[in-house]
Amino acid sequence: MQPGQAVAGFAAQINLAGEGSASTRLACNNAASDVVTLPASVQSSQYPFSKDGEPMRTPFSYLQYDVEDIAEHQYVAVIEKANTPTPGFVIAEFSDVSQSHRTRHISLRRLLAFGMKIRLPSSRPMVSELKVPTMQSSLLAYNLEISEQNCGEQQELFAPLVRQYLTEPYESKFFVNAREAAVSIHGVAPYVPPPLKSRSTEDGLSFQFWTDPTCASNINIKMSIDVRGSLGKLYMRYRTVFAAFPLLVVTLVLRKQFRIYDTTGVFVSFSESLDLCLRQSIPLVIAFLTFLSLFIWNSSSSTTANLWNWANVTSGAIDFHQNDLLIGTQDPFFWFLIPVIALICVGICTVFNYMTLTLVHVLSTAVSLLSFRPGWIRNEERRKALPLPAFYPTSPRRRMVTTAILLVLVSTLIPYQFAYLVCCLVQLTTTVRAQRIASDLKSAANSNFYNYAHSLLLLMLWILPINLPILAVWIRNLAVHWLTPFSSHHNVLSIMPFIILVETLTTGKMVPRVNSRFKHFTSVLLFGIALYAAIYGVSYAYMLHYLVNLVAAWLAIVHSTSDPWSVLSGIKHISCTLFDAGNTSNVGGVNGTTNPVLAEERKMRKDP
Repeated sequence: MQPGQAVAGFAAQINLAGEGSASTRLACNNAASDVVTLPASVQSSQYPFSKDGEPMRTPFSYLQYDVEDIAEHQYVAVIEKANTPTPGFVIAEFSDVSQSHRTRHISLRRLLAFGMKIRLPSSRPMVSELKVPTMQSSLLAYNLEISEQNCGEQQELFAPLVRQYLTEPYESKFFVNAREAAVSIHGVAPYVPPPLKSRSTEDGLSFQFWTDPTCASNINIKMSIDVRGSLGKLYMRYRTVFAAFPLLVVTLVLRKQFRIYDTTGVFVSFSESLDLCLRQSIPLVIAFLTFLSLFIWNSSSSTTANLWNWANVTSGAIDFHQNDLLIGTQDPFFWFLIPVIALICVGICTVFNYMTLTLVHVLSTAVSLLSFRPGWIRNEERRKALPLPAFYPTSPRRRMVTTAILLVLVSTLIPYQFAYLVCCLVQLTTTVRAQRIASDLKSAANSNFYNYAHSLLLLMLWILPINLPILAVWIRNLAVHWLTPFSSHHNVLSIMPFIILVETLTTGKMVPRVNSRFKHFTSVLLFGIALYAAIYGVSYAYMLHYLVNLVAAWLAIVHSTSDPWSVLSGIKHISCTLFDAGNTSNVGGVNGTTNPVLAEERKMRKDP
């Protein structure tokens, strides 16, 4: 009986009369095409396949028929045509479905807390099947343990063979010589659209156990949650969350900084603002998102689905966007992932903040060492030897020319992601200069500007990983001489606000306070970006760049309202106004006021 043989019927003459000479001629059907090949499972088996250099092991052959398939036949015969004895065994039996198939209804909470135990009796059939409908998620890993069989003096014909499989999406996996097995599935995955065919409530992970029926002993099966394996699967499934969800924390912290600054005139540091947010706003937002997830999971009406998915769907249509929200799963068992991910992201933001602070301080110290002057020279010579101001009062014409050159390059040659990388480097340089001045010239104005520049640097750095893949593709295209001059990543509006804002900050000018009703616009804008990053940030991460681009545009507008020499205002006045570099009342000033950083340095130069 070999697979691939003809299925057509054939005639066979079999002696059924015992010692008599009579024989019976039967019309038979070849069952070779129905053979299912199984991996050999013996005591020495380790894998369901043969590794390189190992001899090929003869697989097992398995046949299974329902009663209606063989109702027209009178006999089931196994014909051995080998000329010499061959090693192996043949086992055949009739079994009832009620004895061989089991369905275990157990909740994931109970499975997580107590595990699951199944006992196969000694009078079991050779093949037993177990289905667990609740085991569908790809976020959990399991440990399967099978007890030893006691065959007494009889040798075991074959070791236990286990097959795990899912019907939707289909997958199958074998475990040979199964005593302990690590079970993982690719079932219901987060952020994956639902299947076209509606899933039955009885669908779930199924197990098939092939055990030696000649061993009259019970078999105990234990299933438990693999904690370490589940944590690894959670990381692999949600690793992109740590690129989008921390933006929730950063924008809430920046929102708190602006609210305090507009009220008191003090722009607190990122660490202080984070401490204030952890006391109220961040826990409230996390609680809101948790209840929102439970509300979405429990909602079944089409009206609610339309509200949250921004689409019109009929009650019988498949909603392919139902897994786009929050953590991307409809299973309420995983509600705890939202506060856990939020807690991890708060820690990531804290660590990233201190890493950025360390980088800025190291670069500032390096610049100070390069500009070191001996301490034994006279005060007059020391003042002459002092380095030039950290922020140079450049003319708006020069800044507009620089901005125009960058925009032309973006529209023709380089992608805006490359220009964004340049903006991040320029902002890092500005932050280093601001930190150096704030440490040398102690004042509230210098401290405010340094905290402001540092917070904007953190905001820009969180968007940088979203743009780096496209930048890597562009570099690869340059290497193979494949240029796409009219592609979509040459959008000037996607980078213009960042360029204008960064160019404005290079002059050392602090953002003016907004005391009108527009201060609420800043708060609402940052809060809306925070909610979007948490709800849709993973599914539509590319939109985060455009949302932060709106923040940069708004801050550039705020700068331009009180600075007559900003890039935006300079576009209006460049044709009729020249920048007076000798007028100290306007150099780096805001509405005729002097730049506090430059004023402090001039005071240090004049005082002996």
